[in-house]
Amino acid sequence: MAKLVNAPGCFPGVPGGTCKFDSYPHSFKNIFINMKGDLLSTMFCKNKMNSHQYRQWKLKMYSRWEDTLEERLAGVRAAKAKLEEQIKRDATEKLHDDMRDSV
Repeated sequence: MAKLVNAPGCFPGVPGGTCKFDSYPHSFKNIFINMKGDLLSTMFCKNKMNSHQYRQWKLKMYSRWEDTLEERLAGVRAAKAKLEEQIKRDATEKLHDDMRDSV
């Protein structure tokens, strides 16, 4: 069973404000406390890239997005061509059926 630790104000709805964050080695409380030091500072610190590096990174991202969009567009084009082929085939079959019925 988890060890309850007195942490007033941890959960306002819990009687006594007890919290079981400390019962696990990598608990939410430990992560939150560590965020104040390492993680939080790296999350919000200023970017270390210069303008050239940023532009290179941006170009790489645009290239990846372009590749993804080209793949999707190829799929759309193939589906469109297949649908046009089916429509043409159905129209031809209908024409042949009409000609057969009129004779």
